Amino acid sequence: MNGTRTTLLTLFAVAVCLAGAGAQMFWPRPAERAELPPVERMVFEWIERAGSRDVDEADDPAALGTSDALPAVAEGLDALQVHVALLRQGIDDLDRHPDHAARFHRQVRVDGMLLAPEEVDLEVRHEPFSVHMKWRNGDKGRRAVYVAGANDDRMLVRLGGWKARLPPLKLEPTGPTAMRSSRHPITSAGLLSLSNRLLANREEDLRSTAGVTCTFTRDVVWNDRPCHEFVVEYATRSSAPSAEIYRKSVQYLDGELRLPILVRNFGWPTGDVPTDPAGLDDETLLEEYAYSDIHLGVGLDDENFDVGRK
Repeated sequence: MNGTRTTLLTLFAVAVCLAGAGAQMFWPRPAERAELPPVERMVFEWIERAGSRDVDEADDPAALGTSDALPAVAEGLDALQVHVALLRQGIDDLDRHPDHAARFHRQVRVDGMLLAPEEVDLEVRHEPFSVHMKWRNGDKGRRAVYVAGANDDRMLVRLGGWKARLPPLKLEPTGPTAMRSSRHPITSAGLLSLSNRLLANREEDLRSTAGVTCTFTRDVVWNDRPCHEFVVEYATRSSAPSAEIYRKSVQYLDGELRLPILVRNFGWPTGDVPTDPAGLDDETLLEEYAYSDIHLGVGLDDENFDVGRK
């Protein structure tokens, strides 16, 4: 097992060095793949068989993302390697599209208070990076727009209801007003940013290893989508850089898209908290993000990022 772990870490280090040139640069050729450890080989072979079809082209969602090539369950370094490989392919596939749109759900804890769940129609253009959000609940009809380099690099917010007749607010994306109900700024919205953030955390975990546990379960179902579940837990705040904030992270990667469609992150307990795992998670939930009704390459243009659009 120690030899396998060393080989996996060596392969990961090589992949990280080549990552700047894109995921395809370190994708192993068939002849090279025979030399890989079993877990790495299974991941690459499964991804190639699964293909990279758009979610709209799926003929049988119930059959997507299932393959005996992946282990039903994996733990530790093997699970982290599976997670990294799937995230990299999901990012590479999404990056081939100019944009994406989805229904976005979030619930976050800010200043110790767990805020009400939000439901948002989300549109993201990758270049130039642009975001349009329209709220479906709460301040229903509220819109937030950000276009990199436009509007003095600030976000525009048009309130919902009768307040929509007022001029839009012009806010610094990371300023206190914009961040009053968020843990991450609008400049990091969307599936591509979320996937890259998760990938960076898993790379940190692979470098740290001590005090980091990860479990992988193949072919679970969430919101009628076949997924793969990853649960990462940290023994202490010093286990990894991300462990300073997170005690535990639960992530569901869509079985076809290899993108995170559900992420729940939990913090460290303070004061008197329940001792049972479920109660502890309820009391320490920091953020929950979910994506549904995902569409890739929808053809968004400048009009989609007009805060005054109907």
